[in-house]
Amino acid sequence: MPITDKVAAANKINELLRGVVTQGGLHLKYRITVDPPLAHFTPVTLANGVSLDFDHYDHVDEHHYAFQLSDEEFEAAFGRIRDRGITYYADPACRRPGEVYANVSGARGAYFRDPNGHLMEILTPSSSHP
Repeated sequence: MPITDKVAAANKINELLRGVVTQGGLHLKYRITVDPPLAHFTPVTLANGVSLDFDHYDHVDEHHYAFQLSDEEFEAAFGRIRDRGITYYADPACRRPGEVYANVSGARGAYFRDPNGHLMEILTPSSSHP
């Protein structure tokens, strides 16, 4: 993931997306981990084992990154976004500020920009896919 300040970006995603995971009816708190540097990358490991590898670039082309969260995780992450005054949108063109989208399949979501201009999206699964 191209970033101008990879450590700050890794810590920001950790701060916003940490939450609560439900497994087998148990609520297990977790933190996304900012791992030790690996070569020139600053890796961030998500609760599901996926790694985002942040890398320094002087010029960053914007990308879209989506994170599917449970309803509970979405509410927690969205609350942190709102509480920090981060502008969020209901659409990827960022024309509907201050709104959350809900689609016909029951999924909800919101878009926001990270400090490097990447379009980040948090969303819940559709009601037809648990």
